[in-house]
Amino acid sequence: MLGATKPYHFEGDLTKVIWARCLAKDQVIKAFYEPRVCMITVEIIMGLKKDSHQDKMTPVIAHPPETTPEWDIEEFFRMFVPVIEDTTTCKGIKLDFRCKEAFAASLPTMRMIFSTRKKQFPIWLHADIFAGPGARDQTPVDPTLFISEVVKFPQVVVSLGWTTSTNDETGYTAADIDAMLDFLNHHKLAQPVVVMIRATLIVPSSSYEGVVRLMHGAKTHTSLAVWAAPPDQPDANVVKKLLKEVGHRKVYLDLPRSIIEEIRFAETSPLGNPS
Repeated sequence: MLGATKPYHFEGDLTKVIWARCLAKDQVIKAFYEPRVCMITVEIIMGLKKDSHQDKMTPVIAHPPETTPEWDIEEFFRMFVPVIEDTTTCKGIKLDFRCKEAFAASLPTMRMIFSTRKKQFPIWLHADIFAGPGARDQTPVDPTLFISEVVKFPQVVVSLGWTTSTNDETGYTAADIDAMLDFLNHHKLAQPVVVMIRATLIVPSSSYEGVVRLMHGAKTHTSLAVWAAPPDQPDANVVKKLLKEVGHRKVYLDLPRSIIEEIRFAETSPLGNPS
C-alpha cells in the first residue's frame, strides 16, 4: 500500500516525456499499451454515462460539451490502475478537472484508489485555477478548494493553469503571472508543481517574459508544461528559446510531434545532455 509515499516525479530531460490526450475508451486503451507514451491525460467533467439508467450527474471522462461519455472516473481507475501496476514501463495519469463539482465529486474515489495502489507511478491532478487569456469569462476551479484537497494527497504532482482559448493576441498578462506566482509562494507546496503554459500564448514578448519571471520567482519545486490543442499552431522558435532559458529539466512538451521534432532537430546541444 503506497498511500503516504512521495510523488513520482520525472527527472532529467522532461522534453522526452511523451503525452497522449485521450477521450474515448479505445484511445485510452491504445495509449496504455503504446510503449512510447509516458503520460495519459483525461478530462473530468460532470455528466451522465452512456447507457446509464440513473439521472444523477457523476464525474465522467469527457471533453466539453460532450456530457454522455462511455465511462466514469471510478471505472477508469478500476480498469487501468491494474494495467499500470502490471507493466514494466513507467506510465502515468493526469486528471484534468474541468470544474470544481467534478473535482469535489471525485475525491472519495481518489482517496480509495490512491490508498490501495500497489505500485508507485506518476499521478497528476490538474485544474485551471485562474481565468486567463481569451477565456476570462470562463469560471475556473476554485483555487482554495483545489489546493486544500490536493495537499491531502502527498503522492501526487500538482498541476495548475489558466482558462485559455486561441482567440487572444496578448497572451499571459503581468496580472496573470502575478496571481499564479503569489499563489505558489503563499502556499509553498511540498509536492512538485507543474504550471501549464499554452504555447501559442507566449509568442508576445511580454507574455514570454512573464513566464520566465514566474519560473525565476517561484519558491517551490516548479516546472512548466508547454501544451497545444487543435487548432493551435505553436511557434517552435519561441519554445526553443524557452527551453534554452529555463532548461530541459524544467519544461515538459505536450505538443504535436512535428513541433517537437523540429525543436530537437534545431537544438545544438546533444539530446542526452539537456541544459
